[in-house]
Amino acid sequence: MSDTPSASGSRGGSATSRLIAFGLLLVGLAVFVWVILRPGWREVLAAARSANVTLVAVGVSTYVASILIRALKWHVVMRSQKWVASYRTTLAVYGIGCSAGFLTPGRAGELSAPFALRAIAGVPLGRGTAMILADRILEAFVLLVAVSVSALRLSALSTGPMFSKAMAASGLAAAAMMLVLILVLFGAEPLSARLRAFAERRCGRTANVASRLARLIGDLGLAREILSGGRRFVALGLLTLVAWTCDFAFAYLMASAILPVRLADTMSCQSLAIAAGLVAAVPSGLGVSTLSYTELMRLLGYPLDLITAAAAISGPLRLGLNLLVGLYGGRALVRLMRSREERPAGVSREVPEPEGHEA
Repeated sequence: MSDTPSASGSRGGSATSRLIAFGLLLVGLAVFVWVILRPGWREVLAAARSANVTLVAVGVSTYVASILIRALKWHVVMRSQKWVASYRTTLAVYGIGCSAGFLTPGRAGELSAPFALRAIAGVPLGRGTAMILADRILEAFVLLVAVSVSALRLSALSTGPMFSKAMAASGLAAAAMMLVLILVLFGAEPLSARLRAFAERRCGRTANVASRLARLIGDLGLAREILSGGRRFVALGLLTLVAWTCDFAFAYLMASAILPVRLADTMSCQSLAIAAGLVAAVPSGLGVSTLSYTELMRLLGYPLDLITAAAAISGPLRLGLNLLVGLYGGRALVRLMRSREERPAGVSREVPEPEGHEA
C-alpha cells in the first residue's frame, strides 16, 4: 500500500478540521446575516442609504490606521530582538496573521505569523512565537481593562437587575483574568518547568497536552523578557493604546454616520462585543460580535434598525480590510521567499524586500 495508516489518518484529520472550520465560518456568516435582517431588510437598507459618506470614509481611515499601527508594533518588537526587516515586510507578516485570525475561532490563526517569520527571516519558531505573544499580551491587557470598565459602567445603568448583575459579573471576570495573566507571566519559568516534569511522568494525550502547555507558558516567559525594557514597554504600550483608540473611533464614526450616539456607549458596547466574538466558537466572531453590539446598544435605548444598519456597514468593511491586508501579505511573502532563494547563502538576518518595493 502506498499510504501508511498514520499518514492516512493525518490527512483525514486535516480534512475533517478544514471541513469543521469551513462549517463554523458559514455559521458565523449566517448569524451575521440573521442579525442584519432581523429588524427588516427594508428598514436596514433605508437607514444604510442615509449614512453620512464622509463619516464612513473617515471611519475607514481610522481602521486602516489601526492596522498600520499594529504592524508597526510588530516591527518595533522585531527590531528590539535584532531581527532586521523593513516595515513593509513586517506589514506583510502582520497581514497574514491578521487575516488568518479573522478566519479562525478566537483569532487563533494569528499564531501562523511565527511560521511566516521563520520562513522569510529565519526567526526561530519559539522566538517568533514569543514576539507575537508579547504583542498579544499588550492587546489582551488593554481589552481586559476596556471590558472590565465597560461592563461595570453598563451595570450601573438602570437597564434591569439581571442585565446589571451580568455586566457586573463580566467586569469582575475580566479583572480576574488580568490578575491570572499577570501571575502566569511572572511565574512562567517555574510553572513551565513543573509542567515539563509532569509530562515526563505521564504518557499519551495527557503528556502531550502538558508538554504543549509547558511550551506555551515558556514562550510567555520569553514574551515577558521582550516587554521588560522600560522604553520599549512604554513605546509598545502607547502604540497599543493608539491602535485601540482608532478601533473605538471607527465604531463611533460608523454609528454616528447614521444616528446620534455617545462615544462612551459605542466604546462600552464595542469592547464587550469584541470580547464576545473572541470567545465564540465561530471564525472571526463576526456574527456573534455584531449580535452582541446591536443588542447592547438596543438595551441602551438606541433604535435597533438604525444601529443594525451601522453594523451592516462596519462589519463587512472591517472584515474586508483585514482580508485585503492579508492578501497583500500573501503576495509580498511569496515574492520575498523567491527573492531569498535567489540570493547567495549568507549569515545576514536582513530580510529582502518584495519586488517593486524600496529597501
